[in-house]
Amino acid sequence: MKIMKVLSLLIFTAFLSTALIAQQKTTFNFSFGPKKVPGYIKVDPSVKYSEEMGYGFDFGTTPVIITPGN
Repeated sequence: MKIMKVLSLLIFTAFLSTALIAQQKTTFNFSFGPKKVPGYIKVDPSVKYSEEMGYGFDFGTTPVIITPGN
């Protein structure tokens, strides 16, 4: 019976560690303005989307910077 408990614990641990390793970052903080903001990823209009980075502009879009008050 003790062997079954240990085996079950080992299988559960292997499953849990595999699930944690497979997770990708899904939360980003972006800065689209002209200045770099600490803690944020600055994204210029020229940055094209790539799966490697996980962000960027796609589908032939041309982003336009709009400054409040203008």
